Amino acid sequence: MRNGSFYETVGVLLLAGQGKRFRHQLPKQFLPYQGKPLFLTPARALDESSLSFLLFVVPENHFSLAEKAIEEAGFRTPYSIITGGKTRQDSVHNALTFLKQLVNDDTLLLIHDAARPFVSVSLVEETLKAARKQGASVTACQATDAVAITKIPGLVDGYLPREEVMLVQTPQAFKYSLLENAFSSLNEDEPPFRDEGSLVLRKTGVAPLIVTSYRRNLKITDYEDEDFLKLKDKTHE
Repeated sequence: MRNGSFYETVGVLLLAGQGKRFRHQLPKQFLPYQGKPLFLTPARALDESSLSFLLFVVPENHFSLAEKAIEEAGFRTPYSIITGGKTRQDSVHNALTFLKQLVNDDTLLLIHDAARPFVSVSLVEETLKAARKQGASVTACQATDAVAITKIPGLVDGYLPREEVMLVQTPQAFKYSLLENAFSSLNEDEPPFRDEGSLVLRKTGVAPLIVTSYRRNLKITDYEDEDFLKLKDKTHE
């Protein structure tokens, strides 16, 4: 729902990555799944949620391809399409800049990786609910394997208590003002943060609430994941 001139909740779908670990002509988020580009699968979940606006952050060199697929999808939620940057951090910054005139400080931004196609509407809603309470939330799974630390390649230096390790995923959600403050405090010489939750924690001191996720919310990263995707696609034929 749009409150006056501002959107109350915005979903940001990041699909600007180049997928360099794949040797395909197209990035992984454009891989075919159920006869359509993969990124439309998580986009559909965002569209079916309570989000009041969607922002697609797409690669500049595949803008026309993404735009055509999005237009043909027929989403009910209002949306815009912008180009991303060289890094994830740059892409999120582009999103914050674009949204500045469409949101207020309390607007919730839900950020999701297009390479995680199997997000559910319920997980989106739980992530938003947690962010309303805390100002920041991340989805994560409990680690089930032993977690070793290695500082010298090939040697185990130590172990982390498995019960204290959570494997962070997306979606992640934040109040606009909180995320903008975190980005504005970045220094040019800082290495990029892996995700927005770690950035917010480091720069603002706000600890994101953890929303328990599920393993099928996996990220399509390498060829084993692609094989899984092809197998899953066949089960829908």
